[in-house]
Amino acid sequence: MKYDVIDRRQAYLTLLVYLDLIENRGWWNVTFIPSAKLTKVLIGGQSSRLEPQEVIVPMATDTDLSVSFLKLHLQNLEEELHCHAFVFALVGDDSSVVYYKMSAGLVPPAPPEMLEEKKRCRQRQFQLRSQRFVTQSEAVTLTADFVSTSDCDTATTSQTNT
Repeated sequence: MKYDVIDRRQAYLTLLVYLDLIENRGWWNVTFIPSAKLTKVLIGGQSSRLEPQEVIVPMATDTDLSVSFLKLHLQNLEEELHCHAFVFALVGDDSSVVYYKMSAGLVPPAPPEMLEEKKRCRQRQFQLRSQRFVTQSEAVTLTADFVSTSDCDTATTSQTNT
């Protein structure tokens, strides 16, 4: 797929953010979204399966950001994609990526009950991953023990036959 709206540097930044979202952050349904108004390729994706899709705008850290610049991006994204918030992905010279969520106006925080539920869900997921890791480690150990025992049996049998 070819996009004619970006330069090489922008393509590099977009690729770094895309890889960070998929490999490091484990985002779901990550896709490229060409934006004619911004002359960039944006990234769309979900931070988890249950979260709504977010729009990510890759930028270099040396980009001059101002309130008017942010308003322009927000207006263009509202007109083009009908989204009322977006995430700036600022990519550093060392390929580190920092994310800032932007929206028009103030966004009220989530209620405490929802935050507690999300915390419990994350703890359950961590426990499940830990249990799977332990189970996989035990399976690898058992397989290694079986292989080493089989090797000993084979060596003993071959010595007995000679």
